[in-house]
Amino acid sequence: LQPLLDAREVRSRLDAVAELRAELGPLDDLRALLKGVYDVERLVGRIGLGSANGRDLRALGQSLSILPALRDTLSTKTSSLLATLHDSLDTCEDVVDLVGRAGHEEPPITLRDGRLIRDDYNADLDDLRDVLANGKERIAALQEAERESTGINSLKVGYNQVFGYYIEVTRANVPNVPEDYIRKQTLANAERYITPELKEFEEKILTAQERILDLEYDLFLQVREQVKDEIPRIQRAAAILAMLDFLAAMAYIAVKNNYAKPEVDDTDALFIKSGRHPVVEQLVTHEGFVPNDTHLNADQEQLQVITGPNMAGKSTYLRQVALISLMA
Repeated sequence: LQPLLDAREVRSRLDAVAELRAELGPLDDLRALLKGVYDVERLVGRIGLGSANGRDLRALGQSLSILPALRDTLSTKTSSLLATLHDSLDTCEDVVDLVGRAGHEEPPITLRDGRLIRDDYNADLDDLRDVLANGKERIAALQEAERESTGINSLKVGYNQVFGYYIEVTRANVPNVPEDYIRKQTLANAERYITPELKEFEEKILTAQERILDLEYDLFLQVREQVKDEIPRIQRAAAILAMLDFLAAMAYIAVKNNYAKPEVDDTDALFIKSGRHPVVEQLVTHEGFVPNDTHLNADQEQLQVITGPNMAGKSTYLRQVALISLMA
């Protein structure tokens, strides 16, 4: 819909396609890299609107993670367009690092179901997850620590729905109870106490799941906001990815369909030697498409008269010339 009008720009693009076409191994490597790229511009749009979820950030990170390898691939290219793309490519490694460190490997679609943030990204979140996953082990560790600090080997940590978590000490050991123990309940043969540390643990374990979900949500919003600040850089990288995807596709099709590199200049001549209709030739299976020539200019050969019966190929020839011109 918007073909280039500057012959220099056209030649620059054609030179890039020709260089990519010249070596099939590197071309295959480039296409393999690009295969892992999602629609970056769409993902950036969702991030800008604040509607991106965990999967969107993961897809963005995966897409941008190929940029260093892509830049290395371009480093050996000499055509002006590919060299310019190489020099302009920001690998966005800080964005990839942030998303990789923060984002969960298998995030859900929604933002309130948890599994948004990786382990080891936030110490408070890791602590809450540990409380939830290893509550009994932590109670046993706390009990052992209190026994060692007080010297009361019969001390035990228990729980009931009325008082929550408590430390129980037999009456014989009450004189050895530390000053920071707070009496909570008196039994026939024992006293039950709480400590600030035990109450803090109780609050953590009883509210851990809810706090985990809230903290993950808040951390995800922070990460998304940080990525949002880098949108201009990501958009520039996306434009380069799109151009490389286009150039690689053109090079691949040129190899597959045996297309020749056209010579484009500012003259008014149109000269096609052994032209083929790029669509019809894919449909012809028996005899094959018969190539034909076209020679037009604005001086002596402005007009060609094409005659023949219905189904002779007049429209095919007309459209062939138009398609070849646009492809060039």
